[in-house]
Order: sequence, then C-alpha cells, then structure tokens
Amino acid sequence: MPECRDEMAPEGPTGRRTTMDVWTHAVGRMPYRFDRFPRTKEHCLDGVWDFALISRAEADTQTPEQLGALPKPKAISVPGCWQLQGFDKPKYINTRYAFGADANKLEPPFIPEGQGMVGIYRKDLTLEVPTVHHRMILSIGGFSSAVTVFLNGQILCYAENGRTACEVDLTDAVRPGQNLLLLRVDEFSPGSYLECQDMWRLSGIFRSVKLYEIHELHLLDSYLWAEVTPEKAVLHTESKILNLSHFCAPRIRVEVELLDAEAHPVGSCNGKTGNDSDRFEEVSLEAVFKERGFDPAWLDGALQIPAGITATAYGHLELETPHLWSAETPYLYQVRLSTFLGEEKLEETTVPFGFRHYEIDGEGVFRVNGAPVKLRGVNRHEFDPVTGYAITEESMRQDIELMKRCNINAVRCAHYPDTPRWYDLCDEYGLYIMDEANLESHGISYRKNLLPGNDMRWLPRVLDRQAAMVQTNKNHASIFCWSLGNEIGYGETVALAASYCRTADPTRLIHKRQMNKIADMDSETYPSPQNMRERAEANPNRAFLTNEYLHAMGNACGSMGDYWKEIYEHQNLMGGFIWEWCDHGLRQTNPDGTTWYAYGGDFGEEFHDSNFCIDGLTTPDRRFTPKLQEVQAVYQPIDLRVKDLRNGIFVLENRCEQLNLRDFAAQLRLLENGVCQETRELSLPDCAAGQSVVWKVDLQDIPQVSGEQILEFLFMEKSPAHAGCGLSGWKQFLWKKGCHPALVTEKVTAHFSKQGTLLVGEMGDLTLRLDTETGALQVDNVSGVLLHDLFFTPFRAPTDNDAHSPLVLGKQNWFTKQYDHPKRTCLEVRQGNGVEEPSLTYTTAYQTEKDSFYVTVGLWQAGQNRIFIDCNVQSPADMLSPGRIGMTAILPVRFTAMKWYGKGPLETYPDRQCGGRMGVYSEDVRNQPFYLRPQEYGLHTESRSMRLTDPDRADFVRFEAACPMAMSAVPYSDLQLWNARHPPELPAPEALYVHLDYAHRGLGNSSCGPDVLPTYRIDDRPCRFGFALEAGLGEREDNPFGPIPEEIPAYHPWKAVGEQDRTPSYRDPSDPDQRSNAGMV
Repeated sequence: MPECRDEMAPEGPTGRRTTMDVWTHAVGRMPYRFDRFPRTKEHCLDGVWDFALISRAEADTQTPEQLGALPKPKAISVPGCWQLQGFDKPKYINTRYAFGADANKLEPPFIPEGQGMVGIYRKDLTLEVPTVHHRMILSIGGFSSAVTVFLNGQILCYAENGRTACEVDLTDAVRPGQNLLLLRVDEFSPGSYLECQDMWRLSGIFRSVKLYEIHELHLLDSYLWAEVTPEKAVLHTESKILNLSHFCAPRIRVEVELLDAEAHPVGSCNGKTGNDSDRFEEVSLEAVFKERGFDPAWLDGALQIPAGITATAYGHLELETPHLWSAETPYLYQVRLSTFLGEEKLEETTVPFGFRHYEIDGEGVFRVNGAPVKLRGVNRHEFDPVTGYAITEESMRQDIELMKRCNINAVRCAHYPDTPRWYDLCDEYGLYIMDEANLESHGISYRKNLLPGNDMRWLPRVLDRQAAMVQTNKNHASIFCWSLGNEIGYGETVALAASYCRTADPTRLIHKRQMNKIADMDSETYPSPQNMRERAEANPNRAFLTNEYLHAMGNACGSMGDYWKEIYEHQNLMGGFIWEWCDHGLRQTNPDGTTWYAYGGDFGEEFHDSNFCIDGLTTPDRRFTPKLQEVQAVYQPIDLRVKDLRNGIFVLENRCEQLNLRDFAAQLRLLENGVCQETRELSLPDCAAGQSVVWKVDLQDIPQVSGEQILEFLFMEKSPAHAGCGLSGWKQFLWKKGCHPALVTEKVTAHFSKQGTLLVGEMGDLTLRLDTETGALQVDNVSGVLLHDLFFTPFRAPTDNDAHSPLVLGKQNWFTKQYDHPKRTCLEVRQGNGVEEPSLTYTTAYQTEKDSFYVTVGLWQAGQNRIFIDCNVQSPADMLSPGRIGMTAILPVRFTAMKWYGKGPLETYPDRQCGGRMGVYSEDVRNQPFYLRPQEYGLHTESRSMRLTDPDRADFVRFEAACPMAMSAVPYSDLQLWNARHPPELPAPEALYVHLDYAHRGLGNSSCGPDVLPTYRIDDRPCRFGFALEAGLGEREDNPFGPIPEEIPAYHPWKAVGEQDRTPSYRDPSDPDQRSNAGMV
C-alpha cells in the first residue's frame, strides 16, 4: 500500500489531526466498493474487547502507547453501542445537534470544547505475516462518528462516515506473533455536522470487525449493469483491478460467467484491463491500436498497471428472454468474476444480480421493466431495542417478512446506507429500496442553503458520502433510487452530488426533497391528500413522491385510505413511504423483571425530544399492531368492487405489477352475525397485472338467515418467493341486514321512589339509582353493582397527534375548555309510563368553560334483565371539535372478558378502519395492545354489540347498539392514560371504562403533518343514539343489531349544520415559527 503516514504526521503526541486540518475527512481508508469482493483467511473480531471511555480532552493528550495502556479497561461487546452497555447515557434528539442545541452558537466544522467522549477499543492479536503477494486488511463495518486505527503504535487511518465500512491495509505494520490493535472512536467529529438525523444518538462500533487477506493484484470492485427489454438483456461489467504491489503489473484478464438461479451457465465473456468502455462511449487505446494494426503484445506492454493504480476491465454479454427481477418476482442470477494473470487464476467472487430497468416515463409514471408500479412503502431506521444500531440478520429477516405479509413493497433506508446484508435480503425477498446518503444537517440547514449549501469546503465530504452509498450498493437489484440525503437544504454542493450519482450509476433515479429540480421526481414530506392531488394535477407529466407521510406516532395513521384514493386515481403519484417502521424504544427492565421501553428524557438528558422516536408502525419488538392492520389492507394488491351484488357481478382490479390474478387463490366466506358459517373456494379469472376484469360469482344459493349476513372474499398469493410472505387481500360486502324484534320488547311502567338525592326504582331484576343532583346512574342486580356510573363525555385521552394539534397545544383546547372534567348538573327529572314515553327521563348539563353540553337520557324497560337507554345530545354552538360524543359506562373491574361484534380483530378508528373486518372477536381487556406512551386506545368502529364477562362468576353485562357505534372497554380512565408517561406508571385498575360513542374524532397525522381531515371531525349538530344494557348469567346468543324502534319518540329534531373546517393549514412541527403561527405553544 502506498505510504500515507507522512500526510498524517501529527503536531501533538497522539497523531491526531490539528484544528487546521479539520477539512480532511479520511486518510488511509481504502476506496468504497461493493461488498462481494474476493478475500481469503477471513477472521471475525467480533466479541469482547478491552474498552475505556475518556474525555476528548484527555484523549488528545495521550500518545498511542498511553492510550493502549489505559488503566483498568472494562469489557465491551462488539458490535454494540457503548451507551447501551453501561458507558455514558443514550440521547434521543430529533432536529438538534447532540453537542449543541443552539445552532447559533456552533462553528462548523469545530466541535464545542468539552463536548464528546472518546471510546478506546483494544484487542491483542496473534498474527502471521500475510501470504506472499497478499495484503492484510482490517474492515470496521460501522462506527460513530469517527475512527482512528492504530496497530503496534502506528497510526494507519482516520475516517468519518461510519455508516459504510472502513477498510484499512495493515500489512506494513503487522508483526509475526503479538500485535496490539487500538481503535479510537470519537463520539463527535467534524462529520457529525452532516449526521443530524432524527434518532437515538449512540456511539461505538456497531457492525462487525473483520480481518482478511486480498491478493496484491486485487479485484477491488465490479460494477454490473444491464440494458433490459422483455426479449433481451445485455449485461455490462466494469471490473476494477487495484495494483497493491510495488511494481508495474501486466494486464489482467477478467472472466465473466453468468449462471441462472439453479447455477446453470447461461453466458460468458472476457475483458482485459484497458479495453473498450461500454458506458462512457470513449474510443479506448486498445481500439486505436487495433485500428492501426499495432502488435497486440506491444499493446499489452503499453497497458500495464502501475503500482498503486486502479485499472478497469470492461465486458458485456447478451441473454435472450431473461428472467426479470421485480419485487413480486425477485429472480436472481449469479455473476461469477475470475481474474487471471496469464493462465494463473488470482481471485474469484460471485455476485447475485437481477436484470431490471427503472424509469419514469414521459407521463410521470414510475415503471419497473415497463410495468407501472406504485410504491407501497415505509421508512426504516436500523434499530434494535437492546443493542441500538447493532442489527442481526435474524432481525432483518423478521422486518422483511413482516413487511411482505403487510403488502409493503418498498423501503426507504432512513437516513443512511444500511448494513450490506440488508440489501442482499431485499434482493432475495423482493423489495424496492430507496437508498439514502448519510447526510443531514437539520440542526443548521433545514430548508436553507447554509450547510453544505454553496460552501465548496464541504464538497469533499458531500461527495464522499454519495460515493459511499453508490459504490458500496450499486449492484443490488432492489435499489431503484439514490436519495442524496435527508433535510440538508439545497445548494451547489447538493447539485454536484446529483451529478456524481448520475455519472457513477446512470441506471437509477435520483431523489432530493427541497431541491426537486435536480431530481427525477418532485417530492415532499407530510402533504395532505388534497395537497397531493393538487401537485399531481398541476404538473400531470411530472412524477410526485411523498418520501415521508402518515406519521405513525402513537395511535395514528389516520386517512391512509384517503391518501391512496388519490394515488390510485393519479398515474403520476408514485406512492409514498410511511414514517416509520418501528417504535424506537429502548428496553428497560424493572427489579421485578417486568420490562418497558424508554424514550427521550428517561435517562436524565440535558435536552431531548421526548417520545417523538416512538413513531413506528410496529413496536420495538416487532409485533403486529392496529396500524399494520390498516397498512395491510390499504396496500393490498387486489381491489374488488360491486357492479351488481344480487347477481354476483363484481369488478376485479389487479394492482400487481407482474402477477396475474390466476397467481392468487380465492375464497368466499359467509358470515352470519359476524360468525363464519361456510367457506367456498373460488377461481379467479385471467387478468394481467394493471388490468381490470368483470367477475361473475354464483351467489344464487346463499342460504336465507334471520341475522345480518356478510360476504367476505379472501385472496392469497399461491406461490410466493418465500413461504408466508405472499401478497394478500380481502373485501367484505353486506348481503343482508339483520332483522329482529324491536329493542324495546316489553312496555312496562317502572316506579321510582325518592331516597334523599336519589331516585330508586326497579326495572325487572335490575335496580336503578339516579342521583338527581349530578345525573349519575347506578345499576345493580343480585350479583351486586353492574354499573357504577353512566355519563356523557366529549373528551378522550389525547393521542400523540392530539397532543401536537391546537386541540391540546393551542390556546383554546380541550383542557382550557374543561372537556376533561365538565361539571355535571342534573337539570330535570320526570317519570313516565314506560309505554308512550320512557319510565324515567333526565336531562344533565355538562358545563365546560363557558357553555354546556345538554344530554337527555330516557330509560325504558326492555326485558326482565334489560333496559334501553335513549340519548339525545345538544352541543354548544362554539364547540371545539371534541374527541368523542358518547356515553361512558363505569363497570366493576372484574368484567375482564370482552366479546364484541364489530370491526376487528384489532382496534379501528373512523379514519383508520380500512383494515378492520366485521366479525365476532374476543379479548381480555387487560391484554389489548396499547401504546408506549399511554393514550386513547382500544376502539372498535361499526360495533353492534359488546359483552363484558366476569370469568370467575360467569355473569355478564352486555351493550347492544340500536345503530352501529364505536365501542371500547379499557381498565383506565382517560385522565389516567393522559397523566402516565409509560405503561408501568398507570395505576392498578380499579374499574372498567366502557365507551359507547355515537361519534369519535379521527386520528389524523398532526404530530408531523395535517390534522384530522374535516370528514372525520365532529361538528355541533344535535344527535340521538341508543343502546340496550343487559345483565345475566352464562352464555347468551348475541342478537344482531337493529334500527331504533319507531315507537320511541325523538326529543329533539335534527338540524342541518354546515361543515366547519377548523383545521389549520399544513405546518411542520419541526419548525418553531410554524408551530407558533399555528397557535401551538
């Protein structure tokens, strides 16, 4: 290896660069290259290392010998992050720099004095001198944020940009026998100014460390690319040979052999260093010599490879009717590359390769191999709840398989290149990847041209990070796009980054949000569905992509169906990437062995961004969640629409890119009152990808039943590339409404007597107690108290989206309006005959800040153990859009077994219910999935009934809706949920809260994006709803829902109230000015 030590000659004792040298980002680092290069004698150095954590000031005064002899080193695991192994503490920060929250006080590229720790990793190695004509290489797979490599006291390398492997030639410093390897890892470096990503800020060596040997005439890298048509593909290879010897080397021949997926040879070619370039269309020296008749032997001599120089061998071969790679059909060939010096084979490696072609056509349509494709995507950080940045292959496979089951076909690597194995697996399983450079300066340059901007001093670092991404990952079929970075603003340096990527790899698209002119598509984060439609229609021939949308923080992801309605209706909308894949909670263990997940602020940090990292579709341990239930349904590849239901005529739309509908199996399930009564196998018609077809299904023999009847169609890919990872879909249609006797089955006069402030009466076997001062209602039977209270509420435990909305953060919000604790006053009570009017009617005022909600409740006896509750609600005219309009019943906590007929199996909300399937479901109320920061949870829309049972006594309380309602049963009050930061802080349950909602606010995306859309907000119109309450013992067959009985008179006429849009225009919660302008504190 050419000497580099003179360039790094230190002025201080450590060999560290001086402050005048901060613009150097790497010295002694080998070139970035694709991971599948040939190597021998590979040895993994993962495991336990000696470790010491010291201050930067102390490290800068130590010699290499002193650093290697630090007293009392401790053990640390590699790969890993030192903050998660008992050294220092983790910090979660979104947009600020960990070494300085106030950007105005920073002076890039200098790190403020006193900021940052240094980790000293030490390992004693017993080594042999490298094999003759070979070099010994050290590879550090990932580190943060800078590494300095010492071997036997010699400084060999300094490198930043730790999201790509750092390779160092150790050969000249190796001694036979004992060797001391020392790695200094700086928490902060000048490169940290380009690494201000929204994530836990962790440090250390978080990917594998390896030693191996390479030949001194080394196949350094090979770029594989293809020209693709359905009939033919041309494979081009560009193989780089690096001469690491001290002498000129002869020309090297590269033999290329193409093997199919079964390892059968299907083509081959040869190339020599210095031959024609297929890509740059230059006339090579070889071509000139041949044209002029020079002796080939003389040519070989003229094209020798000088010491330290890289030469390229070009080759190409043709393949007829190739198998093409796509996310649905991830077919991989193998390209075997062998290098020869004369007839002597020097090295050999095999590279998986998929033939594919990515483009955006003249109409703004994204196409893969000519077929239009919608990107059903998600953003993904590399994260493990125990090891942080250190990711295992098992974890990667777990992520990919869960994504595939949820019909996800695309991933954005946010916001840096991932470990190389991730891309191998994406090639194998089939996912479209937007790769992203490790480049973000959000703390200084968000939406600005400051850093790197137009400052050419930063250009080497910017281009270095593009090269790291492109050169390392260029041969992966799954990568369709290079993203130049995230939230780095704009400027000349960014434009030059795009030019580099297009030159290095012209086969892929370029993405740059905030600087769309240099990209192949327009892009924006967190637009509303309306904004997406406007962008698509304003420029119909320009592709538009939302690289982040549907912020999945807490109980979130509202309106996903609305987004995809626009995406499917506009061909130039490419799709989008949900933010983000998983919650970034760090697992913590209590003394009693129970676990919970920490977020910002849980480690006593000076500044942090709280639970903004808890924003994933799945949990830190990758469980299936209600948000994934929605994603799975909206992203499904088959759409089924009714044309003539009674005659069984449907329209099937195949939204796949390659698969025919005949590649799917289909079933029809017949549900009565939510329970499957029959399953039928169906055959799907011939329908190519991207096409629609009319489908006739024989429905003439559907049995006649008395209950509600639903047709459920299921679709499943027959032969996916990996078992259990196939595409799937479903659709339900109401075939027959339920019909049953009126809810009020008995007209009985009940008598109530006054007992102090209470009115007490009997309705069959039920005893009712009404507090005439507050309107509190209690219901008992022989088993004891069944209902502690029944009250109206406009409040819900604020979700994370609510908490970033003016409804909670604004100057006028649910708390200032006193929606959380309105004062209850019973205004009127009257008794009736239970025939023409309710047996008991009472009106309660729920007084808020200035006005009141007026709720009139009528009670009817509807059976021996059953009462019907009729509710009329008059809302104040200046009502702030509430969380819910409905009644809450407080039951004894012993009723833990829940069974409901409604949407499920997991929770649904008005703007997140595409994934909910009508059915009968059971759950223990204590085991329902809830959120790492407690908030509103557990709702089931379209519910017909819900029964709560005491498993020990077998008695039950059952609620049956007159018309479908949103129902939930949770063991915590809304304020208990709101006041807890983590689930362990919730009190021991003392009651069960059953919510029976006539209307419930949607979820929206306002934690980072638009608030709840007007369609899913609650206005101030009067409303009327009713439900039956029944108590009993043992099992009872659930009745289907039915209409409100006509004989119950309406107390208040409905009035038309115009829809009021109180949602502010889009704002970026990351921008303090926009938050202030939106009235958010």
